[in-house]
Amino acid sequence: MPDFGGLHSWTSKLRAFLKTPSSSTTKHSSIRAQKKRTSIPFQPVNPNLMDTSLHHVWESASGNPFIPTVSKDSHFVVGFSLLTIGLLLSGLFGLNRSVVNIPLIGIPASLSIAFGAVYMICAVGVYV
Repeated sequence: MPDFGGLHSWTSKLRAFLKTPSSSTTKHSSIRAQKKRTSIPFQPVNPNLMDTSLHHVWESASGNPFIPTVSKDSHFVVGFSLLTIGLLLSGLFGLNRSVVNIPLIGIPASLSIAFGAVYMICAVGVYV
């Protein structure tokens, strides 16, 4: 059988390497065995400490409703304003790019666009 550039000798060396266990695998298995011996066993939570049930939490939350900072009716106005401010600041940053303007104009512009996009998605929804 022709050798084809040492292919036969290379495959025989690979087979011999795969048959013998390397020292790194035995080292890793001994580390795993040490971790198993020194691990702390699982300690269950005392059920007496958790006396609040889900129903109790639900009933107590009904007396304290969530009031958002931005009302649902004004999401469109806030989102449109933020997007407009962000686009104007982006244009201003594009005209005068410098290292000083990155924290002064660039970062507020990107944050304004990001929050404006979220508010607009909340206002008009996503229809696909």
